[in-house]
Amino acid sequence: MKKYVSIFGDSISTLSGWNPKDYNVFYEGENCERSGVKDYSDTWWGQLIEYLEANLLVNDSWSGSRVTKLPNYYRLFPSGISDERINNLKKLHRNPDIIVIQLGVNDWGFGVDLLSQKPNGNERNKFVFRDAYSMMLEKLRSKYPKAQIYCVTLFSTYTPTEPVIHFPKVLYGNSIESYNKVIGEVASEYQCEVIDLHADKISIPTIDGSHPNKDGMTILAKLIARGILSGDCLHLDCQTDHEYVQIGGDPRKRVLMCSQCGKIREEELS
Repeated sequence: MKKYVSIFGDSISTLSGWNPKDYNVFYEGENCERSGVKDYSDTWWGQLIEYLEANLLVNDSWSGSRVTKLPNYYRLFPSGISDERINNLKKLHRNPDIIVIQLGVNDWGFGVDLLSQKPNGNERNKFVFRDAYSMMLEKLRSKYPKAQIYCVTLFSTYTPTEPVIHFPKVLYGNSIESYNKVIGEVASEYQCEVIDLHADKISIPTIDGSHPNKDGMTILAKLIARGILSGDCLHLDCQTDHEYVQIGGDPRKRVLMCSQCGKIREEELS
């Protein structure tokens, strides 16, 4: 029996016609033309569903949303800790078998505090990333106790059409590694799996430094699929020679990914 997958994300996971009614969407109109992301099959989550041989239950993604509460909003929605967002991951009486969380980049990008500066006992702060991520996973575990939950880390990017756009190593005093470390630690506390897209210094091609183009979506889909399928991913491997392209690295090594199946290889540089 096919499993049902729900996506819990921000603008990167939106597409016109595929998110709940009245949700903010990034991939529509001109942005679809610019990115080449026009259809379900062009998105990372659409391709992921196919790799998993599963069904999409709900794509609960809101453009601009954070895990933490948005400033100047009188209610928690559309943050990741809002009960409304979490309740929207189900459809009628069916709960998701798998939940993939792609949230956090807007928290990092807008300087949300990573940790509480003045902890108040066990009280958690909805404006602090670690506290909010913990609250979100706690609610998800309570609402969907049987679901497999995967937390996708933040990833670095580049913009092929605008080489002057450089991915920042630090924003408002917080590195992407520090945010990803918190995601990993909190996920472990709630027995959730982590798909670390930043571990291999992989860079995802985008149209503006934030939003993947069609090629970027394909890379994300393959890497996330491999993270979920783990050892059970033989159907993702090429049957003939791999076609490797460089997608990241540092002065000591470069990271290659097969453009066909997503297999990763590292090469040491002399």
